Amino acid sequence: MCKNATSQVVNLLAAVKPTLDALLKITGVPTATIANVDAAYAAAETALATWQPGDTSATVDQSLNALLSVVESLNAVIPPEATALLAIAISGIEAVIGIVGANNETAPEAQAKLADDAIAKVQANVPEFKMGFFDKAKAELGDTRVAAGKYKSEWNKAVAKADPKYAALRVA
Repeated sequence: MCKNATSQVVNLLAAVKPTLDALLKITGVPTATIANVDAAYAAAETALATWQPGDTSATVDQSLNALLSVVESLNAVIPPEATALLAIAISGIEAVIGIVGANNETAPEAQAKLADDAIAKVQANVPEFKMGFFDKAKAELGDTRVAAGKYKSEWNKAVAKADPKYAALRVA
């Protein structure tokens, strides 16, 4: 489905991590909670390190879904004014899950459905998100920076709309 899918998901997950870390720090999330997030992140990164498109192992799916669950649970401890930022991080993880799932399928129809489902999940968290035709084409042709670039763009838009105390969370 996507050339260089492994690099695409590794780059996207790597883009999510520092934004989430900074959000947790600035909102005063307890250290034990941060440790749980870090452990789930490390497990996902370890699983993705050996993932290749077409992999039928459940390890990657399980580790990514566990990470998603841990990050979604942060809604209970993040201040209400920061939930839009957390939604962006959740969407980044949803996108990784979608890219992995679509690239594990062999049938083009199944790949397209999983990709569309992932975009719908992202849009549920970030309604203004749009995956442009050219972005999609660049990703399919192997540009490994597309997903991470889109993530950073959406993150920065959310930071700009957030309470001014979150302005330091903007990423380059």
